Amino acid sequence: MNQIELGNLCVWGGVQDVPGVRRRLPFSLQSLNGLLRLHINSEDKKSIVGHYADEDYSFITSPPGASDWGSHLGDAQFEYIRRFVGELRGKTVLEIGSGSLYMAERIVKELGAKRFIACDPVLKKKSASPSVEVFPDYFSSQAFKGQNIDLVMSMNNLEHVPDPLQYLSDIREILNPSRGLFFVMVPDCTQGLRRGDWGICLHEHLSYFTQDSFCSTMANIGFDIKEIISEEDEIIAVCAPSEPKAWVPVSPEESLSKIQKRFEASYLYAKDLFSKLESNGKGPVGIHGCSVAANQLLSELKLENSSHIYLFDRDEAKHGKFLPSFHRAILSTSSPEYKKMGAMVVGVSTYFDNIRNYALRQGFSDNQIFSLIPFSK
Repeated sequence: MNQIELGNLCVWGGVQDVPGVRRRLPFSLQSLNGLLRLHINSEDKKSIVGHYADEDYSFITSPPGASDWGSHLGDAQFEYIRRFVGELRGKTVLEIGSGSLYMAERIVKELGAKRFIACDPVLKKKSASPSVEVFPDYFSSQAFKGQNIDLVMSMNNLEHVPDPLQYLSDIREILNPSRGLFFVMVPDCTQGLRRGDWGICLHEHLSYFTQDSFCSTMANIGFDIKEIISEEDEIIAVCAPSEPKAWVPVSPEESLSKIQKRFEASYLYAKDLFSKLESNGKGPVGIHGCSVAANQLLSELKLENSSHIYLFDRDEAKHGKFLPSFHRAILSTSSPEYKKMGAMVVGVSTYFDNIRNYALRQGFSDNQIFSLIPFSK
């Protein structure tokens, strides 16, 4: 087997005002030099990438400043930058795929950046800070050549770009060669592939990095990794330009056929779980964490119209909205309905412990809490 094939899956770009799967596309992953890439035709790829510039583009996760949850994630990102990069007084910073001006204004104010360029096609408004510039377009090296960039920030967009190798080469080209740094965050799919986690099955993600494939790719392009950690299924790294190394293909950690079987087993596990929970007569079932895994599996299991299932999420930007694949609107985790559930299914494996602990505080017992994806801590 030279690819992973999971059938025609829901193309989801976030929650919606009304339910209903608007589009399906084949979801197939291929290994190219050891890096897993979404195998998709050029027309569909162009359509997905072009949608990022639409005024009605719906973020998969709320950007910092758009919701409490989005700001919580933004605060974590800021602390990583403070920890790994530090003081930026007098320096020029470029953030690619900003989503909002939250990070720009904090970095200017708190880390002292002299000039901050926020690059994102969805950015329409200017900042009140004279040090923050908005570049409302897609990133290209041509646009920033000769601007003596000291730091490039790329947080959760490397996985979205059609050609990650060219993207990384372009970033290396515009960085100050003697003191420039590249701060990057990208989903770490290592555990997701080991678990068969349907939460990584997202058509907007065109590349699927593991820790090994990330490190090898960066070295081959010409980046020296100064710091790297993986937390909450996220790779966080600081890199500096170096001499490119001769391209050495990354050896896949596991065969694609083994990974395919894990996804199939995960589907059967979820099917059996919902069947047992619905038939045990102990009340409705809640899903806490309305993200990709819940959306894909509810659709694949044909549970779109189940009257037995309720959806909950901490992110207030999702409340009253719908997963494309489910008829009932998402409720707040503070809703009175939460405690009425006979069982709670954790819909996001990355935050399993956090959600489990919250459910325990709401009066659930351990034997009422289940994971949507089979894994052991």
